[in-house]
Amino acid sequence: MKIGYIRKNSDKKDVVQQIHAITNYGCEDIRIESNEKNSEELWKAVNDLQKQECLVLCSWKDLGMRIKKVQAIIQTIAKRGAGIIVLEKKFNSLHSESVTFVDIVNMLAESESKVISEHTISSLKKIEVKGRPPIEQATKEKIFYLRNTKKQSYRKIAEECNVSIGTVYKYLNAN
Repeated sequence: MKIGYIRKNSDKKDVVQQIHAITNYGCEDIRIESNEKNSEELWKAVNDLQKQECLVLCSWKDLGMRIKKVQAIIQTIAKRGAGIIVLEKKFNSLHSESVTFVDIVNMLAESESKVISEHTISSLKKIEVKGRPPIEQATKEKIFYLRNTKKQSYRKIAEECNVSIGTVYKYLNAN
């Protein structure tokens, strides 16, 4: 039996492509990790593997973890007499006479940088933009009008527009 594993990320199209690739490879069972920070489905899949069965991934990065944690997954799979297949690299641990340990480490290191990049992008998308909110265009126009037409002071403009003197200064001296 082949158990497919997919870790959801922010790209829904990528998840659909992974499902398609794993299904075409002949997986009878597909596990989808719904939480980026969690590996519950992965561990369930690994623990369900029997001798000569395989966990199928599209890419090493789909494990979504650092090399140290991947090592624990690979050791558990090996202890069960099962294997791991990575479609992107055409890697099958049950038939990997030509692949050396160095090759595996290189593949894992490459995937780790992709995972870190994914986590960074995901985290940046979640960060709320902080700082002062921008003022409305109407307020900007009023600042220019009061200064250029009414010749009011920065302080008076700030009071009338309900902004700081620094904001008035910033917009009037921007050009």
